[in-house]
Amino acid sequence: MKLKLLVLITLFILVNQVKSIWTPTPGISWNYLLNVKESEILKAKEKVLTVDVNTRKEFINTLHKNGKKVICYFSGGTIEKHRDDFDQYWNTPGLIPDKDGETRFSEYWIDYRKKDLLAPLIKNRMKVAIEKNCDALEVDCLGAYNHDIVTKRWKDPLTKEDAYVFAKWLSAMAHQLGISIGLKNVAGIAPRLVNDFDFAIVESCSMSKNVCAKYEDFPKQGKVVFTIHYGDYGSFNEQVKTMVEEQKGFGYTCTFNIKDDLKQLGYGYNCDNGSKTNLGKK
Repeated sequence: MKLKLLVLITLFILVNQVKSIWTPTPGISWNYLLNVKESEILKAKEKVLTVDVNTRKEFINTLHKNGKKVICYFSGGTIEKHRDDFDQYWNTPGLIPDKDGETRFSEYWIDYRKKDLLAPLIKNRMKVAIEKNCDALEVDCLGAYNHDIVTKRWKDPLTKEDAYVFAKWLSAMAHQLGISIGLKNVAGIAPRLVNDFDFAIVESCSMSKNVCAKYEDFPKQGKVVFTIHYGDYGSFNEQVKTMVEEQKGFGYTCTFNIKDDLKQLGYGYNCDNGSKTNLGKK
């Protein structure tokens, strides 16, 4: 009898833990605000906001009081020079194979096959996000197999399969810690990861034919796809025809920002006809 009671209590705890994990659903509005000043972020009308994981806990709490949900961003496949834990990554032997291979974003690709070395570092970042009351995670830079520094300079480059394994590992860790996680880009492996991730964030997918369609199974499972296109590659009016052609009918949440430095508010638009909106559906 005691054993049955213990099992029931355990199941009750697990069920409630799962229910406590917030996941965004298709149709919800979103703004991508990684480098926007706090005073400007407060002007955002969208329901879901993505900010950097370095954002102050007090400010995230303010956003919650204003009815927002907050996705917190960090890079999982690279280490950026401005991060507080940069030295921990840099001084871990073998984790950064090419210490001369700095990207234009002042970051270095890491060998994410070495999970025994990486696990405590990534887990700590996730715990920081949870401690700050972030509602979800966006972990960037999974697609090392598409970047020349890795493919042309490393003796043993990361592969697409390595990225797939790494992505699944990140998802499992986030869910184990009790927080939802979004898949960032990596269209080449996205169809295989629909069951592992809670939503997707996709940049500039309409710039290549049929890339946006790689995420079509997410909404079919009740998982939102947030897309962002940038004015660096042409104005909204110059790009809108192609953006609609590539995204129409999938049920995504579509947004546009005039610069990919993300220092200013973006805006939403209807994926099916290109009409602008700052409010989304809900």
